[in-house]
Amino acid sequence: MPKRVVVLGVEGAPLLRLEGAEAVSLDWRRPDVLPACDVAVLLGDPSAQGSHEDLLRRNLGWVRAAAEAAARRPGCALVVAVRPVNALALAALRAGSLPRERVLGVAGLTDSLRLAGLIGRALGVEPADVRAAVLGGCGESLVALPRLWSVGGIPAEELLSHQDLDRLAREACAAAAPGELTAAAAQLTGALLGGGRRLCTGSVLLEGEYGVHGIFLAVPVVLGPGGLERIVQLNLKVAERAALQKAASAGRALQGLIGGAR
Repeated sequence: MPKRVVVLGVEGAPLLRLEGAEAVSLDWRRPDVLPACDVAVLLGDPSAQGSHEDLLRRNLGWVRAAAEAAARRPGCALVVAVRPVNALALAALRAGSLPRERVLGVAGLTDSLRLAGLIGRALGVEPADVRAAVLGGCGESLVALPRLWSVGGIPAEELLSHQDLDRLAREACAAAAPGELTAAAAQLTGALLGGGRRLCTGSVLLEGEYGVHGIFLAVPVVLGPGGLERIVQLNLKVAERAALQKAASAGRALQGLIGGAR
């Protein structure tokens, strides 16, 4: 029996193309009618513009309602692909009283996919050959890890200069485009529905990992059919650890707004 995926998005939102899954799209303004499904993708209107605070106010209500509906659907996992991703993923987890294993955000993965495209174009190869590890949040909160990037199994540092790597990392610090949000959501959803285990970047609730408590940040994760299985803790250098703590502080400030926002 095919797995069922529900995408809560604008009318005409692209359905996720997933092998062996049945995907349907519903109006994000009616999250209370969420049907039984294995994965609910919260996409909203990915073309919406505004500051993190504006988008938080715009999306918070329906994301909370969707999480409450998902909590009534046994086994349903949430993939949050609506901005600001980390803050809204935390809001969803709290609203639905959901276990952290079942709530994942696309923050970080969108940046990793964007970097793969940038590196691929710089080298004239397919983005699928590129692995670009990142941590943290979006924009200025992105923590790029060029020393861990690879292309076809070859360290990117062997193929590009440090100046080029730094430039690409800066170019990646941008708001996720609609297509990137959808592509990242498809990748996370595919990992949840597949029969095996996948190592990728995902936004999850940290409970002491990397010295961070109680907020969502992008980190390397192992995903399986039951959701998050484990968080991979990298041995960070001093500067990388400091950058991640800075990203955590920025994320904590934004995610702290969800208590009073309506």
